[in-house]
Amino acid sequence: MIVAVLFIGGCECGTPPHPPSDAGPRADAPRDTGGSDGGDAGDVDANLDDAGDVDSGSIDPGSCVFTEADDLYELATDVSPRPRLVSVGPSPAGWDVGYSATVGGLAEVWRVTVPSGAGFRSTTQVTTELATSLDPAVVWSGATFVMSWYSNTDGAFEIYAHAYDPTAPSATQRLTMDAIRQDNPALAVSEAGLARVAWVAQDMAGVRSAFTAELGPTGALVGSAVAVSAPGYTPTQPVLVPRVGGYLMLWGDPTGDVVSVPLDASGAPAAPIIVNTEGTADGSVDVTLGPTGGIVAFGTLSAGIRPEIRVRPIDETGALAGSERILSVGADVGRDASITSLLGGYALAYRALDTNMLRVVFLSLTLDEVARLDIVPIATTGGRTTIRTSGDGALLVGWADQVTPTEIHVRAARIRCN
Repeated sequence: MIVAVLFIGGCECGTPPHPPSDAGPRADAPRDTGGSDGGDAGDVDANLDDAGDVDSGSIDPGSCVFTEADDLYELATDVSPRPRLVSVGPSPAGWDVGYSATVGGLAEVWRVTVPSGAGFRSTTQVTTELATSLDPAVVWSGATFVMSWYSNTDGAFEIYAHAYDPTAPSATQRLTMDAIRQDNPALAVSEAGLARVAWVAQDMAGVRSAFTAELGPTGALVGSAVAVSAPGYTPTQPVLVPRVGGYLMLWGDPTGDVVSVPLDASGAPAAPIIVNTEGTADGSVDVTLGPTGGIVAFGTLSAGIRPEIRVRPIDETGALAGSERILSVGADVGRDASITSLLGGYALAYRALDTNMLRVVFLSLTLDEVARLDIVPIATTGGRTTIRTSGDGALLVGWADQVTPTEIHVRAARIRCN
């Protein structure tokens, strides 16, 4: 039996030298647009004692605990080794987890409800068509869950959605009708309880473009889709969160940049902001954002070889609000980071490649490391982790492990915090 040990006081690995870079800021990238403290676009801060223009605060993970027998969920074993995103939608007393797994040679969408206390409800197969259905996103609207995924049920890959409580889903809604590939949906809910979906369309020439649209109570499309323009960049796997005045959409771009696009309440985009200071991002990105600001977490390949986890503060509108930070320092290296707000601070999950463990690091509002948990052994690849906080203050991490070249395990781990 594995019981995770909580290490208080942070890493004792000292302060490393300034990280090497194989790409400095490029003149064509609008970096640090709107930063509240005018953070230096050429400076990456490896010291965590200076948080820039971020409110001070404290986090006390206290008696947060993980026990393998009670808190580790083996959700699926899949013979399709495709890396995937496991979606975690927090609710007042738990989470719904959405993922894809192969049944009878076809990928289907599944979901499971995990309470913040003991146990979990039975797994539900969401899609049953003779088709390939992939990469669901799930979010709590305040009244029901909303789930979206992409599938070739009707020929080309299109975006689908439905709303449900844990026992009664609505009918599946087809959101796109364009007969070209549509994929990688993301979901967010505004403070008014309105759900919005973002996704990526790929035309016949292979050009990829992002779109968003509002969803109604059943998951059906409301109005028309809005194009999210970011000239010179190629949307990949978007992340969508509400912000003051609208939404924030981010992705890890093939250029090595982390692209952030503020959207107004209708989904109309403003000019893109480049979050990272070097063009070495590895494509994985996540964000947590609240009424007083938040953090973007992303992976980089420093000097093209060293996998690092970095973060950058943003204000409540999504504008940059401080310098980029390296959180994996010294011998600590990792990838596939995800971040969530917790107890007056943040919790960051990632694949710790120095120990081959799933690591959760607790951070103060000033990004000082307060404590860390190495949870369970983890594969080095499989896709980005996802960590989210339930309404009653527990944590759930969802991820996929590529355990062999032909096998993926889909897993979730609950961390109970009293």
